[in-house]
Amino acid sequence: MNYQKIYTSTDHMEIQKILDALSEENIPVYAKERGASQYFQIIGGMAFVEKEIYVGQEDAEKALLLIQYLTEPEPMEENEAENYVVPWYRKRSTLARISMIWAVVIFFIAIICAILFTT
Repeated sequence: MNYQKIYTSTDHMEIQKILDALSEENIPVYAKERGASQYFQIIGGMAFVEKEIYVGQEDAEKALLLIQYLTEPEPMEENEAENYVVPWYRKRSTLARISMIWAVVIFFIAIICAILFTT
């Protein structure tokens, strides 16, 4: 059986999800690390190595459709996209401002304590 490369990724969880889905559909599949990256992962502990997925040539189209279904995000409806507001605790800028305010407050408390307790 001739195998064809159909997908490459550095996300090992995504690769495993795709492998499981293809196996459930009875599509012969295997994955391997690209080039010498397996040795770099063992020696250097690198987690972001590329993995390639291979399937039989006769199942490639079916596998590509399944991978496309698994990897593409679901589109939001127009009214959901317009009305969705990110909550304040999920905004990085707000969290950075709060962190800076706390750092300044602690800094001033430390200065006041140093002035009060050194005299």
